[in-house]
Amino acid sequence: MTRLVDDLLAVSRITEGRIELHCQSLTLAQVVAQAIESVEPLIEEKGHRVFVSAAYEPIFVHGDMARLVQSLAN
Repeated sequence: MTRLVDDLLAVSRITEGRIELHCQSLTLAQVVAQAIESVEPLIEEKGHRVFVSAAYEPIFVHGDMARLVQSLAN
């Protein structure tokens, strides 16, 4: 329930233009790892497994870590 409320508040801030993005250069692997870590309790609770296959070369993205992780985790 708390997560749903947080997500709704984030959507509200975005639509009102009140959200501040902190963009930086990140690797996609960093974003994926943090997203998996944030939902790990749910993964374990449901008995799911997550397999990640990474590229040989890092894939870079420019964005806000918190929002990218939130998008992937959702």
